[in-house]
Amino acid sequence: MSKKTLYYISSLYVGLPSLLFLIFWLKPVLAIAFSFLFLIGFILLCKQIFDEKSTATNLRKNDLLILFCFAIFLTFFSGIAGFTNLNFDSKFHFSKFYDLFAYDLPSFYPQVSSYPCYYFGYYILPSLLAKILGENSLIALSFLWTLAGFYLGLIWFFDLAKRQFRTIILAFLCGGILGNFYTLYLHYQSFLSIGNEPFSSAFLTYLPLLPQVNWVPNQLIVTMICTCIIIDDIFHKKLLYRPYFVALSMLFWAPFPTVSVCLLFAFLVIRHWILVKNSFTTILKSFLYLSISTIVFLPIMIYLSGSNSGIISGFIWKFDSNWLVIWLIFVFFEVWILFFYIPKKENSLRPILIFSVITLSLFPIYRIGMSNDFVARISMPLQLILYLCFAENLKLKNKMQTLIFLLGLIIPLKYIAKSMVKFGEDKPTSYHFFTNTYAGLKTGYGQTGADEYLLKNDSFFNKYMLKKP
Repeated sequence: MSKKTLYYISSLYVGLPSLLFLIFWLKPVLAIAFSFLFLIGFILLCKQIFDEKSTATNLRKNDLLILFCFAIFLTFFSGIAGFTNLNFDSKFHFSKFYDLFAYDLPSFYPQVSSYPCYYFGYYILPSLLAKILGENSLIALSFLWTLAGFYLGLIWFFDLAKRQFRTIILAFLCGGILGNFYTLYLHYQSFLSIGNEPFSSAFLTYLPLLPQVNWVPNQLIVTMICTCIIIDDIFHKKLLYRPYFVALSMLFWAPFPTVSVCLLFAFLVIRHWILVKNSFTTILKSFLYLSISTIVFLPIMIYLSGSNSGIISGFIWKFDSNWLVIWLIFVFFEVWILFFYIPKKENSLRPILIFSVITLSLFPIYRIGMSNDFVARISMPLQLILYLCFAENLKLKNKMQTLIFLLGLIIPLKYIAKSMVKFGEDKPTSYHFFTNTYAGLKTGYGQTGADEYLLKNDSFFNKYMLKKP
Protein backbone atom coordinates (compact mmCIF):
# COMPACT_ATOMS: atom_id res chain seq x y z
CA MET A 1 0.00 0.00 0.00
CA SER A 2 1.30 3.47 -0.89
CA LYS A 3 1.26 6.37 1.59
CA LYS A 4 -1.01 8.29 -0.79
CA THR A 5 -3.62 5.51 -0.77
CA LEU A 6 -3.40 5.34 3.00
CA TYR A 7 -3.94 9.11 3.22
CA TYR A 8 -7.01 9.01 0.94
CA ILE A 9 -8.65 6.18 2.88
CA SER A 10 -7.83 7.66 6.29
CA SER A 11 -9.17 11.11 5.34
CA LEU A 12 -12.42 9.55 4.14
CA TYR A 13 -12.71 7.35 7.25
CA VAL A 14 -12.23 10.24 9.67
CA GLY A 15 -14.10 12.87 7.64
CA LEU A 16 -17.26 11.08 6.50
CA PRO A 17 -19.01 11.20 9.93
CA SER A 18 -18.60 14.99 9.98
CA LEU A 19 -20.37 15.23 6.62
CA LEU A 20 -23.18 13.04 7.99
CA PHE A 21 -23.48 15.39 10.95
CA LEU A 22 -23.86 18.38 8.64
CA ILE A 23 -26.56 16.55 6.67
CA PHE A 24 -28.62 15.13 9.54
CA TRP A 25 -28.23 17.68 12.35
CA LEU A 26 -28.49 21.04 10.58
CA LYS A 27 -31.48 22.87 9.20
CA PRO A 28 -31.86 22.14 5.45
CA VAL A 29 -30.44 25.44 4.18
CA LEU A 30 -27.45 25.22 6.51
CA ALA A 31 -26.98 21.52 5.73
CA ILE A 32 -26.72 22.23 1.99
CA ALA A 33 -24.34 25.17 2.45
CA PHE A 34 -21.94 23.52 4.89
CA SER A 35 -22.02 20.13 3.14
CA PHE A 36 -21.02 21.91 -0.07
CA LEU A 37 -18.15 23.64 1.75
CA PHE A 38 -17.09 20.31 3.26
CA LEU A 39 -16.97 18.64 -0.15
CA ILE A 40 -14.89 21.50 -1.54
CA GLY A 41 -12.47 21.19 1.39
CA PHE A 42 -12.23 17.43 0.97
CA ILE A 43 -11.63 17.72 -2.79
CA LEU A 44 -8.87 20.29 -2.17
CA LEU A 45 -7.29 17.94 0.36
CA CYS A 46 -7.39 15.06 -2.14
CA LYS A 47 -5.83 17.31 -4.78
CA GLN A 48 -2.97 18.15 -2.41
CA ILE A 49 -2.43 14.44 -1.75
CA PHE A 50 -2.51 13.71 -5.49
CA ASP A 51 -0.06 16.52 -6.34
CA GLU A 52 2.52 15.44 -3.77
CA LYS A 53 5.68 13.96 -5.22
CA SER A 54 6.09 11.17 -2.73
CA THR A 55 9.37 9.31 -2.32
CA ALA A 56 8.15 7.09 0.53
CA THR A 57 8.59 3.36 0.16
CA ASN A 58 5.32 1.42 -0.08
CA LEU A 59 4.36 -0.59 2.96
CA ARG A 60 5.22 -4.27 2.55
CA LYS A 61 2.45 -6.86 2.33
CA ASN A 62 3.92 -8.90 5.19
CA ASP A 63 3.96 -5.84 7.44
CA LEU A 64 0.37 -4.99 6.52
CA LEU A 65 -0.71 -8.55 7.32
CA ILE A 66 0.94 -8.45 10.76
CA LEU A 67 -0.63 -5.05 11.45
CA PHE A 68 -4.02 -6.43 10.42
CA CYS A 69 -3.63 -9.25 12.95
CA PHE A 70 -2.69 -6.70 15.61
CA ALA A 71 -5.77 -4.65 14.65
CA ILE A 72 -7.96 -7.75 15.11
CA PHE A 73 -6.48 -8.22 18.60
CA LEU A 74 -7.15 -4.58 19.53
CA THR A 75 -10.71 -4.77 18.19
CA PHE A 76 -11.49 -7.81 20.30
CA PHE A 77 -9.69 -6.22 23.24
CA SER A 78 -11.73 -3.02 22.89
CA GLY A 79 -14.86 -4.89 23.93
CA ILE A 80 -16.77 -3.83 20.82
CA ALA A 81 -19.43 -6.41 19.93
CA GLY A 82 -19.03 -7.64 23.51
CA PHE A 83 -16.60 -10.48 22.89
CA THR A 84 -14.39 -9.59 25.82
CA ASN A 85 -13.32 -7.13 28.47
CA LEU A 86 -16.55 -5.17 28.95
CA ASN A 87 -15.99 -2.20 31.24
CA PHE A 88 -18.38 0.04 33.16
CA ASP A 89 -19.01 2.25 30.11
CA SER A 90 -19.36 -0.47 27.47
CA LYS A 91 -23.14 -0.70 27.52
CA PHE A 92 -23.43 3.08 27.29
CA HIS A 93 -21.23 3.01 24.17
CA PHE A 94 -23.33 0.20 22.67
CA SER A 95 -26.50 2.15 23.46
CA LYS A 96 -25.32 5.09 21.32
CA PHE A 97 -25.17 2.77 18.32
CA TYR A 98 -28.72 1.66 19.01
CA ASP A 99 -30.05 5.21 19.51
CA LEU A 100 -28.71 6.33 16.14
CA PHE A 101 -30.08 3.18 14.51
CA ALA A 102 -33.53 3.10 16.08
CA TYR A 103 -34.58 6.75 16.16
CA ASP A 104 -34.76 9.59 13.68
CA LEU A 105 -31.78 11.93 13.52
CA PRO A 106 -30.97 14.04 15.38
CA SER A 107 -31.72 11.83 18.41
CA PHE A 108 -34.08 13.18 21.06
CA TYR A 109 -34.58 12.20 24.72
CA PRO A 110 -38.30 12.64 25.47
CA GLN A 111 -37.95 12.02 29.22
CA VAL A 112 -36.02 15.30 29.58
CA SER A 113 -37.27 17.04 26.41
CA SER A 114 -33.68 17.56 25.26
CA TYR A 115 -31.32 16.56 22.48
CA PRO A 116 -28.05 14.79 23.23
CA CYS A 117 -24.79 16.67 22.78
CA TYR A 118 -22.19 14.03 22.09
CA TYR A 119 -19.41 13.26 19.65
CA PHE A 120 -21.14 10.58 17.58
CA GLY A 121 -18.47 10.33 14.85
CA TYR A 122 -17.55 6.76 15.71
CA TYR A 123 -21.13 5.54 15.97
CA ILE A 124 -23.04 7.16 13.12
CA LEU A 125 -21.97 5.27 9.98
CA PRO A 126 -22.51 1.69 11.28
CA SER A 127 -25.86 2.80 12.72
CA LEU A 128 -27.04 4.34 9.45
CA LEU A 129 -25.96 1.25 7.51
CA ALA A 130 -27.90 -0.89 9.99
CA LYS A 131 -31.04 1.12 9.15
CA ILE A 132 -30.69 -0.38 5.66
CA LEU A 133 -29.41 -3.85 6.54
CA GLY A 134 -31.44 -4.40 9.71
CA GLU A 135 -30.76 -4.47 13.45
CA ASN A 136 -29.07 -7.88 13.31
CA SER A 137 -26.25 -6.33 11.31
CA LEU A 138 -25.47 -3.59 13.84
CA ILE A 139 -23.05 -5.58 16.00
CA ALA A 140 -21.12 -6.92 13.00
CA LEU A 141 -20.98 -3.46 11.38
CA SER A 142 -19.66 -1.84 14.55
CA PHE A 143 -16.98 -4.54 14.81
CA LEU A 144 -15.85 -4.11 11.19
CA TRP A 145 -15.87 -0.30 11.48
CA THR A 146 -13.68 -0.51 14.58
CA LEU A 147 -11.35 -3.03 12.94
CA ALA A 148 -10.91 -0.72 9.93
CA GLY A 149 -10.10 2.20 12.24
CA PHE A 150 -7.52 0.34 14.29
CA TYR A 151 -5.95 -1.00 11.11
CA LEU A 152 -5.54 2.48 9.63
CA GLY A 153 -4.29 3.87 12.95
CA LEU A 154 -1.74 1.10 13.38
CA ILE A 155 -0.38 1.58 9.86
CA TRP A 156 0.20 5.29 10.55
CA PHE A 157 1.68 4.55 13.99
CA PHE A 158 3.92 1.84 12.51
CA ASP A 159 5.19 4.27 9.87
CA LEU A 160 5.88 6.96 12.48
CA ALA A 161 7.75 4.37 14.56
CA LYS A 162 10.16 3.86 11.65
CA ARG A 163 8.32 0.64 10.79
CA GLN A 164 9.50 -1.19 13.91
CA PHE A 165 6.97 -3.64 15.40
CA ARG A 166 8.90 -3.76 18.65
CA THR A 167 8.42 -0.04 19.13
CA ILE A 168 4.65 0.07 18.65
CA ILE A 169 4.06 -2.97 20.87
CA LEU A 170 6.16 -1.48 23.67
CA ALA A 171 4.43 1.90 23.22
CA PHE A 172 1.03 0.28 23.79
CA LEU A 173 2.36 -1.28 27.00
CA CYS A 174 4.09 1.86 28.30
CA GLY A 175 2.55 3.95 31.04
CA GLY A 176 3.18 6.11 34.04
CA ILE A 177 3.77 4.67 37.48
CA LEU A 178 1.42 6.56 39.79
CA GLY A 179 -1.92 5.32 38.44
CA ASN A 180 -0.82 1.69 38.72
CA PHE A 181 0.25 1.80 42.35
CA TYR A 182 -2.48 4.18 43.48
CA THR A 183 -5.12 1.81 42.12
CA LEU A 184 -3.33 -1.20 43.62
CA TYR A 185 -3.07 0.56 47.00
CA LEU A 186 -6.79 1.41 47.16
CA HIS A 187 -8.16 -1.81 45.66
CA TYR A 188 -5.61 -4.53 46.29
CA GLN A 189 -8.34 -7.09 47.04
CA SER A 190 -10.32 -6.39 43.84
CA PHE A 191 -7.47 -5.15 41.65
CA LEU A 192 -8.23 -7.43 38.70
CA SER A 193 -11.90 -6.48 38.53
CA ILE A 194 -11.57 -2.68 38.91
CA GLY A 195 -10.42 -0.17 36.31
CA ASN A 196 -7.95 2.64 36.99
CA GLU A 197 -8.55 4.81 40.05
CA PRO A 198 -8.27 8.59 39.40
CA PHE A 199 -5.72 10.34 41.59
CA SER A 200 -7.03 12.75 44.25
CA SER A 201 -10.40 14.53 44.38
CA ALA A 202 -9.37 16.39 41.21
CA PHE A 203 -9.79 13.09 39.29
CA LEU A 204 -6.41 13.02 37.54
CA THR A 205 -5.82 10.11 35.16
CA TYR A 206 -3.35 9.38 32.35
CA LEU A 207 -4.19 5.87 31.16
CA PRO A 208 -1.67 3.84 29.10
CA LEU A 209 -2.63 3.26 25.46
CA LEU A 210 -3.78 -0.35 25.88
CA PRO A 211 -6.45 0.43 28.51
CA GLN A 212 -7.52 3.38 26.32
CA VAL A 213 -8.30 0.78 23.64
CA ASN A 214 -10.82 -0.72 26.03
CA TRP A 215 -12.33 2.50 27.42
CA VAL A 216 -12.41 4.82 24.40
CA PRO A 217 -11.61 2.98 21.14
CA ASN A 218 -13.44 5.74 19.25
CA GLN A 219 -11.06 8.41 20.51
CA LEU A 220 -7.86 6.38 20.29
CA ILE A 221 -8.48 5.45 16.64
CA VAL A 222 -8.62 9.04 15.41
CA THR A 223 -5.86 10.06 17.82
CA MET A 224 -3.48 7.57 16.19
CA ILE A 225 -4.47 8.49 12.65
CA CYS A 226 -4.46 12.30 12.98
CA THR A 227 -1.47 12.69 15.32
CA CYS A 228 0.70 10.63 12.99
CA ILE A 229 -0.56 12.47 9.89
CA ILE A 230 0.28 15.88 11.41
CA ILE A 231 3.80 14.82 12.43
CA ASP A 232 4.44 13.17 9.07
CA ASP A 233 3.13 16.11 7.03
CA ILE A 234 4.54 19.06 8.98
CA PHE A 235 7.60 17.79 10.84
CA HIS A 236 8.91 15.39 8.19
CA LYS A 237 7.58 16.67 4.85
CA LYS A 238 7.21 20.40 5.70
CA LEU A 239 3.66 20.37 4.27
CA LEU A 240 2.37 22.85 6.81
CA TYR A 241 -1.32 23.20 6.15
CA ARG A 242 -2.50 20.03 4.43
CA PRO A 243 -3.33 18.07 7.63
CA TYR A 244 -5.49 20.81 9.17
CA PHE A 245 -8.68 19.60 7.46
CA VAL A 246 -8.08 16.05 8.71
CA ALA A 247 -7.30 17.32 12.22
CA LEU A 248 -10.60 19.18 12.44
CA SER A 249 -12.43 16.15 11.02
CA MET A 250 -11.72 14.32 14.26
CA LEU A 251 -13.78 16.88 16.24
CA PHE A 252 -17.01 14.88 15.89
CA TRP A 253 -15.11 11.79 17.09
CA ALA A 254 -13.08 13.12 20.00
CA PRO A 255 -13.32 16.83 20.93
CA PHE A 256 -10.70 16.90 23.69
CA PRO A 257 -8.01 15.05 21.69
CA THR A 258 -8.82 17.40 18.80
CA VAL A 259 -7.84 20.36 20.96
CA SER A 260 -4.54 18.67 21.73
CA VAL A 261 -3.91 17.81 18.08
CA CYS A 262 -4.64 21.41 17.04
CA LEU A 263 -2.20 22.68 19.69
CA LEU A 264 0.42 20.34 18.24
CA PHE A 265 -0.44 21.61 14.76
CA ALA A 266 -0.04 25.24 15.87
CA PHE A 267 3.27 24.49 17.59
CA LEU A 268 4.75 22.81 14.50
CA VAL A 269 3.55 25.57 12.15
CA ILE A 270 4.85 28.40 14.35
CA ARG A 271 8.13 26.54 14.84
CA HIS A 272 8.49 26.29 11.06
CA TRP A 273 7.72 30.01 10.64
CA ILE A 274 10.48 30.83 13.14
CA LEU A 275 13.05 28.52 11.55
CA VAL A 276 12.16 29.29 7.94
CA LYS A 277 11.37 32.86 6.95
CA ASN A 278 8.12 33.16 5.02
CA SER A 279 6.86 36.12 3.05
CA PHE A 280 3.82 38.03 4.27
CA THR A 281 1.90 36.84 1.19
CA THR A 282 2.61 33.18 2.00
CA ILE A 283 1.47 33.61 5.59
CA LEU A 284 -1.69 35.44 4.46
CA LYS A 285 -2.59 32.68 1.99
CA SER A 286 -2.03 30.10 4.70
CA PHE A 287 -4.23 32.03 7.12
CA LEU A 288 -7.04 32.20 4.54
CA TYR A 289 -6.83 28.44 3.90
CA LEU A 290 -6.93 27.68 7.63
CA SER A 291 -9.86 30.07 8.11
CA ILE A 292 -11.91 28.43 5.35
CA SER A 293 -11.22 24.97 6.79
CA THR A 294 -12.29 26.20 10.22
CA ILE A 295 -15.58 27.56 8.85
CA VAL A 296 -16.43 24.10 7.44
CA PHE A 297 -16.38 22.60 10.94
CA LEU A 298 -17.89 25.60 12.72
CA PRO A 299 -21.31 23.90 13.14
CA ILE A 300 -19.71 20.99 15.02
CA MET A 301 -17.79 23.41 17.24
CA ILE A 302 -20.98 25.35 18.04
CA TYR A 303 -22.87 22.10 18.65
CA LEU A 304 -20.32 20.72 21.12
CA SER A 305 -19.96 24.09 22.87
CA GLY A 306 -23.65 23.84 23.77
CA SER A 307 -23.00 20.84 26.01
CA ASN A 308 -23.81 20.70 29.71
CA SER A 309 -20.34 19.27 30.44
CA GLY A 310 -19.31 22.48 32.20
CA ILE A 311 -21.58 21.67 35.16
CA ILE A 312 -18.48 20.41 37.02
CA SER A 313 -15.44 22.40 35.93
CA GLY A 314 -12.68 24.60 37.30
CA PHE A 315 -9.02 24.80 38.22
CA ILE A 316 -7.47 22.06 40.34
CA TRP A 317 -7.34 24.20 43.50
CA LYS A 318 -11.14 24.33 43.47
CA PHE A 319 -11.25 20.58 44.12
CA ASP A 320 -8.16 19.91 46.25
CA SER A 321 -6.55 22.26 48.79
CA ASN A 322 -3.22 20.42 48.46
CA TRP A 323 -3.31 20.93 44.70
CA LEU A 324 0.37 21.86 44.25
CA VAL A 325 1.65 18.69 45.89
CA ILE A 326 -0.97 16.60 44.06
CA TRP A 327 -0.04 18.16 40.72
CA LEU A 328 3.71 17.68 41.24
CA ILE A 329 3.33 14.03 42.27
CA PHE A 330 1.04 13.31 39.34
CA VAL A 331 3.12 14.88 36.56
CA PHE A 332 6.40 13.55 37.97
CA PHE A 333 5.36 9.89 38.09
CA GLU A 334 3.14 9.96 34.98
CA VAL A 335 5.19 12.18 32.64
CA TRP A 336 8.58 13.45 33.80
CA ILE A 337 10.01 10.13 34.95
CA LEU A 338 9.55 8.75 31.42
CA PHE A 339 10.93 11.90 29.79
CA PHE A 340 14.09 11.96 31.95
CA TYR A 341 15.13 8.54 30.63
CA ILE A 342 14.72 9.28 26.91
CA PRO A 343 18.20 9.99 25.48
CA LYS A 344 18.50 13.38 23.73
CA LYS A 345 20.78 12.35 20.89
CA GLU A 346 18.80 9.28 19.86
CA ASN A 347 15.39 10.96 19.75
CA SER A 348 14.43 12.29 16.30
CA LEU A 349 11.17 13.79 17.58
CA ARG A 350 12.85 15.80 20.36
CA PRO A 351 11.11 19.18 19.73
CA ILE A 352 7.70 17.47 19.60
CA LEU A 353 8.52 15.44 22.71
CA ILE A 354 9.45 18.56 24.72
CA PHE A 355 6.23 20.27 23.63
CA SER A 356 4.28 17.16 24.64
CA VAL A 357 5.88 16.97 28.09
CA ILE A 358 5.25 20.66 28.82
CA THR A 359 1.65 20.43 27.67
CA LEU A 360 1.00 17.17 29.54
CA SER A 361 2.29 18.91 32.66
CA LEU A 362 -0.17 21.78 32.25
CA PHE A 363 -3.36 19.87 31.40
CA PRO A 364 -3.98 18.55 34.96
CA ILE A 365 -4.38 22.11 36.26
CA TYR A 366 -7.95 22.23 34.90
CA ARG A 367 -10.90 19.86 35.27
CA ILE A 368 -14.04 19.40 33.14
CA GLY A 369 -16.72 16.83 33.89
CA MET A 370 -17.64 14.50 36.72
CA SER A 371 -14.90 12.01 35.80
CA ASN A 372 -12.57 14.72 34.44
CA ASP A 373 -12.65 13.42 30.89
CA PHE A 374 -10.82 16.61 29.92
CA VAL A 375 -7.51 15.49 31.44
CA ALA A 376 -7.95 11.80 30.62
CA ARG A 377 -8.70 12.41 26.92
CA ILE A 378 -6.99 15.66 25.88
CA SER A 379 -3.71 14.02 26.86
CA MET A 380 -4.05 11.11 24.42
CA PRO A 381 -2.19 12.47 21.35
CA LEU A 382 0.70 13.70 23.49
CA GLN A 383 0.83 10.48 25.50
CA LEU A 384 1.12 8.68 22.18
CA ILE A 385 4.25 10.73 21.41
CA LEU A 386 5.73 10.33 24.89
CA TYR A 387 5.25 6.55 24.94
CA LEU A 388 6.53 6.21 21.37
CA CYS A 389 9.75 8.08 22.18
CA PHE A 390 10.27 6.08 25.37
CA ALA A 391 9.60 2.74 23.63
CA GLU A 392 11.83 3.66 20.69
CA ASN A 393 14.78 4.22 23.01
CA LEU A 394 14.07 1.48 25.55
CA LYS A 395 17.14 -0.70 26.12
CA LEU A 396 17.06 -3.67 28.46
CA LYS A 397 20.68 -2.98 29.44
CA ASN A 398 19.54 0.31 30.97
CA LYS A 399 18.29 -0.89 34.36
CA MET A 400 16.39 2.29 35.24
CA GLN A 401 14.60 2.41 31.87
CA THR A 402 13.65 -1.25 32.23
CA LEU A 403 12.42 -0.74 35.79
CA ILE A 404 10.21 2.20 34.78
CA PHE A 405 8.78 0.18 31.91
CA LEU A 406 8.05 -2.85 34.12
CA LEU A 407 6.39 -0.71 36.80
CA GLY A 408 4.19 0.86 34.13
CA LEU A 409 3.14 -2.57 32.87
CA ILE A 410 0.85 -3.35 35.79
CA ILE A 411 -2.38 -1.83 34.43
CA PRO A 412 -1.92 -3.01 30.79
CA LEU A 413 -1.15 -6.58 31.90
CA LYS A 414 -4.15 -6.52 34.21
CA TYR A 415 -6.43 -5.58 31.31
CA ILE A 416 -4.94 -8.34 29.13
CA ALA A 417 -5.47 -10.95 31.86
CA LYS A 418 -9.02 -9.77 32.45
CA SER A 419 -9.86 -10.01 28.75
CA MET A 420 -8.44 -13.53 28.44
CA VAL A 421 -10.43 -14.78 31.43
CA LYS A 422 -13.73 -13.28 30.26
CA PHE A 423 -13.50 -13.90 26.51
CA GLY A 424 -17.03 -14.37 25.12
CA GLU A 425 -18.53 -14.43 28.60
CA ASP A 426 -20.75 -11.31 28.32
CA LYS A 427 -21.34 -11.17 24.56
CA PRO A 428 -24.65 -9.37 23.87
CA THR A 429 -27.08 -10.35 21.14
CA SER A 430 -28.33 -6.78 20.83
CA TYR A 431 -27.18 -3.25 21.69
CA HIS A 432 -30.62 -2.40 23.05
CA PHE A 433 -29.83 -2.25 26.79
CA PHE A 434 -31.80 0.89 27.74
CA THR A 435 -34.71 2.99 26.49
CA ASN A 436 -32.02 5.37 25.28
CA THR A 437 -28.50 6.39 26.26
CA TYR A 438 -29.69 9.07 28.68
CA ALA A 439 -31.61 6.44 30.68
CA GLY A 440 -28.50 4.26 30.78
CA LEU A 441 -26.19 7.06 31.87
CA LYS A 442 -28.64 8.02 34.59
CA THR A 443 -28.52 4.51 36.05
CA GLY A 444 -24.71 4.50 35.96
CA TYR A 445 -23.74 8.07 36.80
CA GLY A 446 -26.89 9.63 38.24
CA GLN A 447 -28.74 12.61 36.84
CA THR A 448 -25.75 14.96 37.06
CA GLY A 449 -23.58 12.60 35.02
CA ALA A 450 -26.33 12.01 32.45
CA ASP A 451 -27.08 15.72 32.11
CA GLU A 452 -23.47 16.39 31.06
CA TYR A 453 -24.30 14.90 27.66
CA LEU A 454 -27.37 17.04 26.93
CA LEU A 455 -27.55 19.98 24.56
CA LYS A 456 -28.53 23.13 26.43
CA ASN A 457 -32.01 24.26 25.43
CA ASP A 458 -30.86 27.88 25.31
CA SER A 459 -27.70 27.16 23.31
CA PHE A 460 -27.15 28.92 19.98
CA PHE A 461 -27.09 25.61 18.12
CA ASN A 462 -30.41 24.48 19.60
CA LYS A 463 -32.10 27.79 18.86
CA TYR A 464 -30.85 28.58 15.38
CA MET A 465 -29.09 25.64 13.71
CA LEU A 466 -30.60 22.33 14.86
CA LYS A 467 -32.99 20.52 12.53
CA LYS A 468 -36.23 19.80 14.39
CA PRO A 469 -39.42 17.94 13.42
